[in-house]
Amino acid sequence: MTTAPQERFFGERLAPAYREAGLSLDTAKQSTFEVHTLVTRQLDQGA
Repeated sequence: MTTAPQERFFGERLAPAYREAGLSLDTAKQSTFEVHTLVTRQLDQGA
């Protein structure tokens, strides 16, 4: 992702989600990293 899409996501999607949760991005640090493997599972299936 380039800088412009990252900034747009941060401002248009992440900031409103934080506000909705009663949090602030004022002290958040934005980092970029490369993901080699991503594993997911449904949270309702237990450990």
